[in-house]
Amino acid sequence: MNQPVFALEDLTVDYLRPGGDVRALDGVSFAIAAGEIVGLCGESGSGKSTLALALPRLLPPPAVIVRGRARLGQDDLFAADEAALRNLRGRRIGLVPQSGMNALNPVISVERQIALSLRAHGRRANAVEIADLLRAVGLTQADGRAYPHQLSGGMRRRAACAIALGPRPALLVLDEATAGLDAIVARQLGETLRDLARRLGVSVLFISHDLPLTLSLADRVGVLHGGRLVEMGPTPAVAARPEHPYTASLLGAFLDPHMRARTAPAPALSPPPRSPAPPLLSLHGVNKTYTTGLLWRRRHVQALREVSLEVGVGEIVALCGASGSGKSTLARLAVRLERATSGELRWGGQALDRPPQQPSLRFRADVQIIFQDPFASLNPARRIFHHVARPLLRLGQLRGDGVRKAVHRLLESVELTPATRFVERFPHELSGGQRQRVAIARAIATDPRLLIADEPTSLLDASLRGELLGLLCRHVRSQRRGLLLITHDLGVARATADRIVVLEAGRVVEVGPVADVLDRPAHAHTAALLAALPRPSELGRTTS
Repeated sequence: MNQPVFALEDLTVDYLRPGGDVRALDGVSFAIAAGEIVGLCGESGSGKSTLALALPRLLPPPAVIVRGRARLGQDDLFAADEAALRNLRGRRIGLVPQSGMNALNPVISVERQIALSLRAHGRRANAVEIADLLRAVGLTQADGRAYPHQLSGGMRRRAACAIALGPRPALLVLDEATAGLDAIVARQLGETLRDLARRLGVSVLFISHDLPLTLSLADRVGVLHGGRLVEMGPTPAVAARPEHPYTASLLGAFLDPHMRARTAPAPALSPPPRSPAPPLLSLHGVNKTYTTGLLWRRRHVQALREVSLEVGVGEIVALCGASGSGKSTLARLAVRLERATSGELRWGGQALDRPPQQPSLRFRADVQIIFQDPFASLNPARRIFHHVARPLLRLGQLRGDGVRKAVHRLLESVELTPATRFVERFPHELSGGQRQRVAIARAIATDPRLLIADEPTSLLDASLRGELLGLLCRHVRSQRRGLLLITHDLGVARATADRIVVLEAGRVVEVGPVADVLDRPAHAHTAALLAALPRPSELGRTTS
């Protein structure tokens, strides 16, 4: 390895709590050379995001850095005063935080935010450079003119990457930058990072729960477990001969033929017998057009085009497609948070009103959604108990002590154990994966007849992903419910769904049994999604 540009020594971080301090990071040390990409993996709650926020000294209370040094060139990040830190942040050390929406200013267009970032660090904010940055992360100039709320979750993550890349920092820290992105865009973003690292000498710390993607991108890989760095080494060595049992278990979860092997054909799934009852949810010829801008600068964006699909009783349907293809828009239409421009939606065979009246409490209890962004879907001013108890109080029949017992049971069902550790915390005190588990617990609280899960496992490690998908599948199969599973991960679709629907640019381009579609794709977009996935044979191979 060349002379390191960045060196972290003995980083130890505690969260100060009345009941006893919690050690989030314990003696973490590593270095990154110029032009090197170092990947850092670990399960939800292992300390990855704490490390990402600690480097630019952005950790919120009650987190404190107990000890450690972080040298970036001649600068010691942990010893710098606030004036020096303001000069270092963005220009010398760039950060893409885990939450795509919270990283962006909601009242400023994406291209203006890129321009402000460039100007703040002494670079010219010309239209050509802004367009190049947008193109590098897979966004168009039209996307750049949009506001954050007008973009999908994956597109917001790409916009945050473009803003961070603009000043060309010496060290770029990406915290789950590819979570929620489809394989094509994730690989494209990885190639952009590799090109920047090689061509401009940018050092990259790529933090992710996705070990296969990290192994396909990074020069060296480290593994965090319980706040400790249990393994660090060259990517080929870690992929072929992991030294720590936890690393081996992460690799095993990827290679498990049921959950993660994405190249070998899976056995044909036997869908449940078709119920004589009408489908729980059906869409026929649905269109959705958004109109943005002022009267004299109106812009029309068609998010969905003649979409038709059904979710039957006891059936799991996977909705797949690239970031920005209209998956989340369809989910919001199905739960009646938005209305279709045209077309028909039917619930249990009955047409839903258009324009819709206020949905009944029964409908709200029967149809629940797990939103894509757990940061935005949880009220930051309310404790976890409130979030899980609210649907029970508003839509259920429980009261008093019954609610408390039900909240504890729901939290423990999504592996937030013991529940007493979490009920009194606020969302910002949890990791991204833990927040996503809270969102899942809240969604299943009312025992819905139809569950719409929008990227429910995008922030979860492989082992927990399998457990939670198993929980959702058992809920659907045993209770004769329905599940519309929106995912960019075709491995997850293969392992769980009966049928798959593939969207491209708002259109349904392919639909059929999962094994048929994934083993013998008939449309070029489906084939491209499959071709972009990391394969077991590629683990540990990076290009120089």
